[in-house]
Amino acid sequence: MIEPDSDGQIAENQSETSPPDASGQTVVVYRGVAWSGPLPPPEILQQYDAVAPGAANRILVMAENRQLDRIEMNKAASAREDKILDSAVSQSKRGLWFAFISTLIIIGVGTFLILLDKEVLGLAVILTPLATLAGVFVYATETRKAERRRNAANRLEE
Repeated sequence: MIEPDSDGQIAENQSETSPPDASGQTVVVYRGVAWSGPLPPPEILQQYDAVAPGAANRILVMAENRQLDRIEMNKAASAREDKILDSAVSQSKRGLWFAFISTLIIIGVGTFLILLDKEVLGLAVILTPLATLAGVFVYATETRKAERRRNAANRLEE
């Protein structure tokens, strides 16, 4: 009779040793049975039912309930991920609007300085933030490219 261990796993290991043959070598034949998963094999379910009538049905109901719990947990995790993604998109949009408005204000101030005959200062006020924004854009673009390369490499390894 095959009996599960404390984790519900079955690992039946049998080995047979034959007597030494004419050359003095011993032959060992090994046969193993393993089970892993929420449900035992049908033979084991029958043995459970023989010991405790209705046990097989209770085991099946327990496995079904466990599966339903996993589905609900996955739905909850997916909903959390969707909220996080929506929040990140919203935050990104706010950041873009803030950068756009700041850039317009800086260009306006620079233009105003140029109109007051302070061309060098006006150009510096306009070009310095624009160069900074361009640098941030290039840095972000390169970072995303590197992340995509890492993700692609990870997918290939899997």
